[in-house]
Amino acid sequence: MIHPVFAQAAPSGSANVSAAAPSGSASVSVNATAPAAATTQYTEQPAASSASQEQQQPGMKDGLMGMAPFIIIVVVMFYLMYRGQKKEQKRRQEMIDGVKKGDTVLTIGGIYGEIVEIHDDRFILKVADGVKIAVAKTAISTTPGKNEGEKAEKK
Repeated sequence: MIHPVFAQAAPSGSANVSAAAPSGSASVSVNATAPAAATTQYTEQPAASSASQEQQQPGMKDGLMGMAPFIIIVVVMFYLMYRGQKKEQKRRQEMIDGVKKGDTVLTIGGIYGEIVEIHDDRFILKVADGVKIAVAKTAISTTPGKNEGEKAEKK
């Protein structure tokens, strides 16, 4: 007996039945015109070909090409930020190395003082009569007297 889902009633009492294998690699077609005379035909269908896989790869390449401008912009931004930071760090190190006794400096805490002594890792600042403090070399923000002179020279 033919299952009603697979059978299609033909006008002359014949039935056409088609079924596909679960893997999609072969299909079976049955043409029954009478109960005694049933014929079966097997047709092979190729499995998923490598051509369809090759067609998917250009789509991925297009996606990467679409992202290329964004990647380039990010790389350029990081380069410019890194370069600017290195320039500032170099300028600051030169300023700290160029400080000598008697220079007036401003610390990052906002304290003005005159350099009295220079050690390997710190300065001794005179902030008032009889008041000396030790600060790390990296705590020096600017040298106000020197910076004004440099700005006037640049103009």
